[in-house]
Amino acid sequence: MDEQIIVGSRGKIALALLGCAAFIAVSIGILVGAPNDVYRGLTGVQIAWLGIVTFGIFFVMGAAQLIRPNRLTLTATGFRYDGVFFRARTVLWRDVDHFYLRKMRSASWVAYQLRVDPSKAPLVGLSLGPPRDPALGGVWPMKPSELLELLESYRSRFSGPA
Repeated sequence: MDEQIIVGSRGKIALALLGCAAFIAVSIGILVGAPNDVYRGLTGVQIAWLGIVTFGIFFVMGAAQLIRPNRLTLTATGFRYDGVFFRARTVLWRDVDHFYLRKMRSASWVAYQLRVDPSKAPLVGLSLGPPRDPALGGVWPMKPSELLELLESYRSRFSGPA
């Protein structure tokens, strides 16, 4: 249990890519089949291009994660969170006060409270909203609750006295 590497789930990413491709296909269908229809002030052409661009961006982002999925490396000293869209960051176990599940509607992911000043946290400044505890977003091969348990077990084992 000294080192464990968790790699983002390519299967879940591939499923999301299929969903994006389906929405792109529907958008192309609207563009070809009903370009002059109007819905809430938007024409079929506008709706179609909105869908093509939006889901096209999601598709490219998903494809990048399929090629190089997020990686979480757990060691005796801390964890390293590495992804395709951000610089890798390392957090020491002794700097983490606790892990918890952050929830938004039906989605949840693991976040953590740092013992150090939050203004010096490795993930501060990535959000346009108010400062929040850093989170480990990603499409992991386990449920967020299972990842939480694993991270807490490493933290309690290797963080030393508080």
